[in-house]
Amino acid sequence: MEEQLIKSVVCICNENGTPEGVGILVSKRHIVTCAHVITNIVGHNFEDRNSDIELNAMVFIYEKPFPIKVRVVEIFPQDNIDFAGLEILTEIFESIPPVKFISNNSLSGDTFRVYGFPDYYNNGVWSYGEIRGKQTDGLIQVESNPNSAYFIKKGFSGSPVWNDDLQGWVGIINKADALRGATMISASTLRQCWTQVIELIATSESQYLSQLVEDLQCFAGIVAYEPPAITIRVKAGKPQPHIKHGIKWSSEFSDVESSARIDDGYLITDTKVGIEEILPVHSRFILLGDLGSGKTTSLQHITIKLAQARLKSGKGTIPLFVDLSDEWIRPQTIDNKNTSYLEGFRNLLEKNWNLETPLDEMLSNGKVIVFLDGLNEMGVDKLEKVNAVRSWIQGQRSPRYVVVACRDTAYTSELDLGLPTAYIGKLKIDAWELIATKLIQHLIDEGQGSQLGVSDFVEAVRNQHELKSILDKPYFIERLVKIYVSSGQVPNTEALILDDFANTVWKRERQQQNKLPEFSIMQVMLGHLAFLLLSRQKVSLDYKEIVKEAVGLLGWLFKREELTNLNLVINAAVHASLLRQEGAYYRFSDEFFRDYFAATYMMVNPSKAIPSPKADSSNLSEVWQQPVKYFHQLLPTEDTKLIELLKRVIPCNPVIAVDSILNSESRLRHNDFVVGQLLNLLKTNYPSSLENSLLLAFKKIGSHSHSQIIQALADKNENFQQKTYLARLAGELRIREATPVLVEIVQREDFYRGKIRSLQEEKTRLENKSDNQKLKENLRVGLGVAALTAFKFGLAILSGNPATLNTAASSFKEVGPMAYHQLNNQNQQPIRELATKIEALNNGPLKLINAAKLALNLLAKPVEKNKEKSAQESRTQFDAEGEIRLNWYEMQNGTERRVGFNSETFTIRIPPGGEPGRVIRVLGKGSVDPHNQQRGNLYLVIVADSSTSDQQIATN
Repeated sequence: MEEQLIKSVVCICNENGTPEGVGILVSKRHIVTCAHVITNIVGHNFEDRNSDIELNAMVFIYEKPFPIKVRVVEIFPQDNIDFAGLEILTEIFESIPPVKFISNNSLSGDTFRVYGFPDYYNNGVWSYGEIRGKQTDGLIQVESNPNSAYFIKKGFSGSPVWNDDLQGWVGIINKADALRGATMISASTLRQCWTQVIELIATSESQYLSQLVEDLQCFAGIVAYEPPAITIRVKAGKPQPHIKHGIKWSSEFSDVESSARIDDGYLITDTKVGIEEILPVHSRFILLGDLGSGKTTSLQHITIKLAQARLKSGKGTIPLFVDLSDEWIRPQTIDNKNTSYLEGFRNLLEKNWNLETPLDEMLSNGKVIVFLDGLNEMGVDKLEKVNAVRSWIQGQRSPRYVVVACRDTAYTSELDLGLPTAYIGKLKIDAWELIATKLIQHLIDEGQGSQLGVSDFVEAVRNQHELKSILDKPYFIERLVKIYVSSGQVPNTEALILDDFANTVWKRERQQQNKLPEFSIMQVMLGHLAFLLLSRQKVSLDYKEIVKEAVGLLGWLFKREELTNLNLVINAAVHASLLRQEGAYYRFSDEFFRDYFAATYMMVNPSKAIPSPKADSSNLSEVWQQPVKYFHQLLPTEDTKLIELLKRVIPCNPVIAVDSILNSESRLRHNDFVVGQLLNLLKTNYPSSLENSLLLAFKKIGSHSHSQIIQALADKNENFQQKTYLARLAGELRIREATPVLVEIVQREDFYRGKIRSLQEEKTRLENKSDNQKLKENLRVGLGVAALTAFKFGLAILSGNPATLNTAASSFKEVGPMAYHQLNNQNQQPIRELATKIEALNNGPLKLINAAKLALNLLAKPVEKNKEKSAQESRTQFDAEGEIRLNWYEMQNGTERRVGFNSETFTIRIPPGGEPGRVIRVLGKGSVDPHNQQRGNLYLVIVADSSTSDQQIATN
């Protein structure tokens, strides 16, 4: 057997022919080994993955060792990846079947064997041992058997690991310690590094399910999972394609019947607890929820539940969990983009499936349920990918069971998959205490925080009133517990929770590795990467991109020729759960940390411009809303620091600057300062792209800017650019107090038009005079030139010098045209000056007058009041009315509020763009009709409130 295994082994040699490490022959043309084997030979690290370096190697496919030349084509020199892919340049005539790896996380206790080339053993030796288990950095710990003749040491790097229990290759040796221990790079990591070349052997169903459960159970949210209330909405008359209504799931689900009945022309709603109650009634739907509401955890929980049920009984559906933000491998040979993306999606499904049974057949037969996570997290080509998912769902062999998770605010018409929608509700009022109790008990069971007390934590959280808005999000409850365990403190905003957590875990990493930089430096590096991902709308960056950006940003710390420090930082960030490694690519462990680090980067670089809101919107693009929210939460509270920061923000991001003061308690104190800065910006040659942002900024400030706008508009200065924009503002903001000033500006129209007429008449007179004099002037210039030239020729003839004659001839060619142009320029100069003055008057005073006219027209129009209801929304006797008090910021940007009516408490979402008097309709929250048990609606009128205290609602 070992003779056959050796045929897959490759000895990697240095330039002297001495063995340096080992590789595995994965195909007739490709070898896999460790990156540090290559760097030891060439003597330096690599900036580029494709290094194009040739090396010596030895294969054992013939009777005698056969020397070959290889070339490095893929390399990732990080400690926890340490991967290199080699291409064979020498022709090999032996038929070599491709080597496939076995991917299985349940390897603990299995025996293995490896073949290496330690010092003085150039012909190689075998070492035997046992696999211990996976480490936190993703590497797998192995240990040589004490009875083995040889232990794993230098010379075994890159050695393929043969699992005796599974009878297959499961990884390659990465490094060894001083005793019998070593680490192995798993087959799944190797596959992620070189997807096009490395293949995995299909596992058995039990192995697949066991690995799936093990992978998902490591997430902390699973430990304390509380099933949320989910509201499902179905549009009647739009049946699901290829699905027969009433299909029942097998017995692993509760036997729950939906009380909703489908009637044409109605929107059917129903509330369930957990996904498992929805699936028997709706086999395909979209799961929507806010950031941190538990969408991913809910999918993971039901996946584990189904997998465990299948393992226990052998019955029921097989779950398939897919992260849509993972890399899509699209075939390059397909020209049609839609087909290419569809194949890329199928490849993504197959990558996570890894069973021999054809997936398409299992899906269409209803034997597999797919959980797709992150519909809104698929990067810059999101729309093409959504089209692929939509085509797959609606295709001829469409899946019978599929659940797709997406953030609520991102699920627009562009992402619509045509499926029923289910909305994750907020946690019950005291559910956070139950989740915290489970988490703390879990930490105690793991030996962390044995001195923790649940009651102390609950009291500390209750004392922070600002935390009320996030206690219905499981994610932040988990983070709060971890921070409390580490520091005994409880932050009071989302951003401060993330900041505290990141600072704490990095401090822990520095205690273990004193070469790591301070938290502030790591924060700058990760902040730059986060800002880059958001700007490019990408999900992850590969190692090459990270090297380029880190070296460019922090060249004094990270040198191109020595990347050890950078690798330490990357690995520590992965170990601290700030970054997540996926083969050669890195991404933030979740969106919260990406948005938090982007916000910290904006704090350090406040002049970094982000996309302005669109002309028809008061909101930033969806991808930037959360980072900007965290930016506001991280603002300094000290006035001097806040003002200095705002000075740098306003020229590039006026809207963010205004929101910064609106979010602070010192809003009124800094209001005049910000308005003054915005007015000063109008005096400069600001880019036209800022016009909409400036308008929105003044709208957000509201009436507090009116007096300064009127004062600047009435000023006698001649800055017409600023005044033109101020006139526009007066109209857009409906500043009726500016009417006298605008009228005065318009009344000067006759004066400026008369001035333009006078200048135009003078310009026309000069142009006519210039035309009449051209002939006379040309004749006079010609005679003068002729006389001058004759004089020069006469002198040249008298001198008898040929050179003088040539000079006279050249003078004749040049002097005439030169004199003419000089004369023409003299005539045209006054005309050009008059044209400049006319243009300045048109672009200055007259442009201002036109803007003032438009503003007066807007001010003359009556303000249209919002219609409280349409005919279709007519109220019944079972509807209820009330009012909801909102401050200005909440009206403009939207918010969520918990309200109470008829002994029931529920959460409502206030859309952005509200104003006093607007009516918000809350469906099905009115009184109950005793005849049919249907409920009326609740109508809430927005009332302006300058305070930010808890909501008080009076209902009738």
